[in-house]
Amino acid sequence: MAQSLDEAWERCKNRNPDISIAGCTAVVAHRDEIDQRRGIAFTNIGSAWGAKGDLDRAVMSFDQAIRLNPSFGGAYRGRAMAYEVRKEFDRAIADLGQAIRLDAADAMAIGSRARVKLKAGRIDEAIADYDAALKIQPRDAHSLYGRGLARQRKGDQAGANADIAAATAQRPDIAEEMMQYFGLR
Repeated sequence: MAQSLDEAWERCKNRNPDISIAGCTAVVAHRDEIDQRRGIAFTNIGSAWGAKGDLDRAVMSFDQAIRLNPSFGGAYRGRAMAYEVRKEFDRAIADLGQAIRLDAADAMAIGSRARVKLKAGRIDEAIADYDAALKIQPRDAHSLYGRGLARQRKGDQAGANADIAAATAQRPDIAEEMMQYFGLR
C-alpha cells in the first residue's frame, strides 16, 4: 500500500538515518510534493548519509537540495558540515557564507563558519565571526567556548579563560562536545 505524504514526512524526520532516508526518498518521489519541500527532504537525506559516514552521498544529496530549493540555508549548512569533515575548509566557509547571506541572523551558521575558520588557522576571522554570533545569541556556549579557543591560540589567555569559564558555567559538558566538533575525539 502506498504511504501518504504525511506518513512519508513523519519517517523523513526520524532520527534513525535508515528510516529517514526511506521516508525522505518517498517524499521526493511523491507526485503531490513541491520542489521546495523536496529540497528540504534532500537536506534530511544528506544529513542522514552524513550521520552514516557516507560524505559523498551526503554532498550529492545536499547538491540536489540546493538545486531544488536554493533559498534554504539548512542545505548549505549541511553541505558545509560534510565539507568540514572532509577538511575542505574553503568550500565549507563558502557554503556557510551563503547560508548567512540568506539569513544574516543565522547565529548557528556564523558560529559554524567561525569554527571552520579556526580549524583553517584563520584566527582573527574566527574571532570576528564568534563575536558576530555572540551579538545575536550572547549566551551561546558553543560560540563562547570557540572564541575562548581562538583567543587562546592568539595568546589572549585572560580572554580565553573568561570565555571558556562562561561557556562551561552554562553547559558543563561543552568541552567534550567541542572536542568532537574539532575532531579530537
